[in-house]
Amino acid sequence: QITIPAGGGTQVKVRFNPPSDGYYSDLLTITSDVYEDAFFNVGLEGSGAGGNSPPMINNPVENEVFYAQEGMEFMLYVDAYDPDGDPLTFTTAGPGYFMNLNEYRWTPAAGDVNSEHPITIEVSDNINPPVIRNFKIFVNPAVTNSPPMINNPMENQLFNAQEGMEFMFTIDASDPDGDPLTFIVTAGPGYFMNVNEYRWAPAAGDVNSEHPITIEVSDGINPPVTRNFKIFVAPAVTNIPPVIDYPYENELFNIQVGQEFIHGIGAYDS
Repeated sequence: QITIPAGGGTQVKVRFNPPSDGYYSDLLTITSDVYEDAFFNVGLEGSGAGGNSPPMINNPVENEVFYAQEGMEFMLYVDAYDPDGDPLTFTTAGPGYFMNLNEYRWTPAAGDVNSEHPITIEVSDNINPPVIRNFKIFVNPAVTNSPPMINNPMENQLFNAQEGMEFMFTIDASDPDGDPLTFIVTAGPGYFMNVNEYRWAPAAGDVNSEHPITIEVSDGINPPVTRNFKIFVAPAVTNIPPVIDYPYENELFNIQVGQEFIHGIGAYDS
């Protein structure tokens, strides 16, 4: 109670924390000692819990539809904030869960394919009633990953190599999905270098024989692709010494004193 003398004046500040939204009457009564019938009732309009505002969700919008894929994790950042800076908590009803506070995540399975799944999330400042947002996720079937393709060598192609000399052949393979490939020899001699370079140096015991080779190319997802080819090993070629065509053996030339003698030597190596 505050008394104001006749002819005087004062400023009164009133603080009020309403428990919920609404209009509250008869909070402040002003009466007069001179005029018994003179009085005023002052009402206040309250907003929120003690004037505290609820959170606001910017994204997703209500009933927004998102698309996910079977077997792949779907992730959505829920964009929400609190006008009063209160910390927020995020919960969901339906499939999925929250990580790192506001990251909604869900990995659809085969049974979720070709269906629209309703999701309800709640964002709370733990003061006001939670704010609710609904959205939907349509699940598409998993995209089939394609196996690698070997363009070269052809199946059962025959190559020729020579004893003592390294045979090298680059395997031409590609992957339709751009997956990295690995190359291995699963049967027969040889090895791979620089990813897809097949190499083998035949020895004397490999001569005059046809050697079957099996290679595998894998993308690490699908079963490996197999290719077979053959290498025939010829004997090492004997090295032949050079041959001199001219001058002939014991050929006689005439030269003159004081003059330069020039004569070409004809030779070749087979």
